[in-house]
Amino acid sequence: MPAPRAPRRARIARITRSQGTGGRTLDRTIGFLAVNRCVILQSGSALLFSLTGFVAGLILGHWVGILDAMPGMIVLVPVAIGMRGNIFGAMASRLGSRLHTGEIEPSFRGGALGVSARTAFVQTMSMSLGVAMLAYLLSNALGFGTITITEMVFISMVGGLLAALPLFIATMGIATVSYRRGLDPDNVTVPMTAALGDLITVPSLFLAATLTMRVSPDALRAAVLGLVGLTFASFLLARGGEARRIVQQSTPVLTTSALLMTTSGLFLMRSSDLVYLYPALLVLLPPFNNESGSIGSILASRLSSANYMGLTTVGTRPDRVAVTNLLAIFVAGIVIFPVIGATAGILSAMSGVRMPPLWLFILIAALAGTLTSVVAMLGSYYVTYVALRVGYDPDNVVIPLIASLMDLIGTGVILSLAYLLL
Repeated sequence: MPAPRAPRRARIARITRSQGTGGRTLDRTIGFLAVNRCVILQSGSALLFSLTGFVAGLILGHWVGILDAMPGMIVLVPVAIGMRGNIFGAMASRLGSRLHTGEIEPSFRGGALGVSARTAFVQTMSMSLGVAMLAYLLSNALGFGTITITEMVFISMVGGLLAALPLFIATMGIATVSYRRGLDPDNVTVPMTAALGDLITVPSLFLAATLTMRVSPDALRAAVLGLVGLTFASFLLARGGEARRIVQQSTPVLTTSALLMTTSGLFLMRSSDLVYLYPALLVLLPPFNNESGSIGSILASRLSSANYMGLTTVGTRPDRVAVTNLLAIFVAGIVIFPVIGATAGILSAMSGVRMPPLWLFILIAALAGTLTSVVAMLGSYYVTYVALRVGYDPDNVVIPLIASLMDLIGTGVILSLAYLLL
């Protein structure tokens, strides 16, 4: 009677060990992929879902005329998109950490829903006002010229409010469903929230811009005064407890993030000749920056949860758990960037948006994606380390900073490569 065959994985391991150093390397690679397949598959699926950012890019590419007709709005667009992702991405990370540690139940009873709603509203109102003023002041200081401050504030705040409610519902729903179905919220919720942020915020901004052009100046000023008053009144919602702590810790970080993303918008305005020549770059940028930020955000969320549960200690050098997470997220993300370039080019061609040769588009996305992925992962790890050292909750600070930093770096790298290669 023949001896039973060894399991397939054991046979592969035995064969590769017999092949020397190359075999051992292959064996380790197979083992790594097998152990981390859930992380790679769940993260990869969520990152692929975030390719819905192409819809936001196509809207930008087709409505480039509105951006041209309203000077300065192109500075506001990346800030507003990124801020929605930062606010609700950080909320998604907090929910994931609390679900892991058992501090809250998937039903979100016991005040978790109220705390999340209050902090999201306060942050949406205050940061929408802040980014509008920042975009207006910096654009004019650099001599670019913009629409009026009233118009800028109206577009930012109305666009923010229109996007906030569906994003809040979606974030709570994704976190709940993923946890109940046995998926890791750290791998799923953050990138999906960021993708929906792009998808919902861009139409909301252009709807607000359209309203601005149809409302009389007096009605516009009255609406802005009401929105500013509502912003100051919203801080009464976060006077104590967990909501106050979240707002206090996140406000300086969100302000820093707004400055970084405004710089990204200024890059776009400075490169408006290239952007208006090839509007397909606007199709590429939202999903590209979304992927770059999501790679760092997934890692930050996983490190935060692992730290809470005592599975890892985030130090000056990554331990084995951290390195495993770094490599798993890198494998999940890096292969997507050429797909982003190809998809952006194909969709642009199909929808009549001007674009450079497709192979150049793919090359730009692949080169930029490799660089930004490395920066996102290293930045995410060490920002988490610093946050823990100073006693801050990483869920409140790391994702906004990483997402904003990657918006700035991603936009700069894409535009630089476009100038070099086009």
